[in-house]
Amino acid sequence: MKKNGHKMATQSSSRVSINMVMIIVLSFASLIGLYSAGISEAVTYNMQSGTGANLNGFTTNYGTCGTNATTEVIVPMNTSGSNACTTGRTGSTGAVGTSLLLVISDTPYSQNTNITGVDVTGSLRDYQEAINPGTLTGIQYQLGYVSGGVFTSFGSVNEVRDYSTNTVWTTSLSSISGTAPSGSRLAIRVFKQNPNTTEYRYYFTAASLVLNVTEAAGGTPGSLQLSASDYGVNENVGNVTITVTRTGGSSGAASVNYATSNGTAVQPGDYTSASGTLNWADGDAADKTFTVTIINDVTVESSETVNLTLSGATGASLGSPSTATITISDNDGAAAVPIGNWPLIIMVMVSMITYGVIWRRKQRRTTT
Repeated sequence: MKKNGHKMATQSSSRVSINMVMIIVLSFASLIGLYSAGISEAVTYNMQSGTGANLNGFTTNYGTCGTNATTEVIVPMNTSGSNACTTGRTGSTGAVGTSLLLVISDTPYSQNTNITGVDVTGSLRDYQEAINPGTLTGIQYQLGYVSGGVFTSFGSVNEVRDYSTNTVWTTSLSSISGTAPSGSRLAIRVFKQNPNTTEYRYYFTAASLVLNVTEAAGGTPGSLQLSASDYGVNENVGNVTITVTRTGGSSGAASVNYATSNGTAVQPGDYTSASGTLNWADGDAADKTFTVTIINDVTVESSETVNLTLSGATGASLGSPSTATITISDNDGAAAVPIGNWPLIIMVMVSMITYGVIWRRKQRRTTT
């Protein structure tokens, strides 16, 4: 009995241990699944003092926060501090759609990041309305990202308000979402809309801009590469189609530049140079193509090559192969003899053979 009891206790203990291990493994797997799916996190950004220099190619020559400017003010924002910026008066007189303020995160994303707007809060004041209170003017808020000196908007919200006082306002951005590619920075841009006066300037007071968003790790962006390292064609092919693939993921927009250069083939005599940019939308993993025109000359020559190069990939990594060659096989060959000339050629050859035979006979007679 004791042995049986001990055996049963051991088996029960083993089952408990196995169950515990399974629970731990399943829990860990669940966490990994949640992480890979992208856990949303609420993030608050605050506008900071500074010139906004080196914010993904954006710089400002209009002074630091707190100074008046006649055009767009570009300043940083971060998640580590409270608001510490007053922009002063911004924006020139007149035109609708002029940007007053561009606020850019001072930290780039390390991976593709899904952004969903929550709201923006601040104390925007219309300089003209401060003089003539009670009028309504419009502002447009664009949420997006900057990369390489270019602002890309996910979407915008328009609001008409009485901006004659320093009242703190909050504008919902919940209708705006998008994916910021790896290496880019979150940004919000403020535009003038529907001006009702010729003097149309705004300024943001201290503690003026707080941006709330949710962020989640995006999917894998994948890599961009040529479909082959060599493309063999005949000289009379006309156009050769070059395929570029996106593999390993399709999260976020992506692009890559392509260009041809001389190998042993030289343009424009052997081929027509080609260059440009191929683009993929978020979720797009379809192959993209470009063409290179091959010139069909009449020169007898050996095979020649054209170099292909991919470069400047954005939103996805540059895969392999990123370089390749087009090998052009000559289609001219040696000059052919027209069929109509063959009878004459045969007659000449027969005559030469006959002459040779007669000459040899004469030589023999002379010798004997």
